[in-house]
Amino acid sequence: MRGEFYKELKKKEEDEFKEHTEKRVLSILENTVKFEAANFSAVNNKILDKALSALEIAVKGPTVQEESMQSAMSVLKNMGKGGAKGASDPLSTAVINALRE
Repeated sequence: MRGEFYKELKKKEEDEFKEHTEKRVLSILENTVKFEAANFSAVNNKILDKALSALEIAVKGPTVQEESMQSAMSVLKNMGKGGAKGASDPLSTAVINALRE
């Protein structure tokens, strides 16, 4: 009778421990997902800030209007030749270069 009592007690403790462990692991995983989402958002914000800064600097440049006109003319020339390729946009180039740094 005593042996059966201890066996049931041990089984109950094992079940409670298993349940506690499962709840704890689930909580850790849920928190990890939340922290990773916040981290991802912070990284994206840094990238956007860097891109916007590069755009602001590029737009304030003295040759931006001339470069944009040359880019547009190049695209028109290529369209007239039947080509689908356009010239590289100076603003896009500035952003890409800033993000590569």
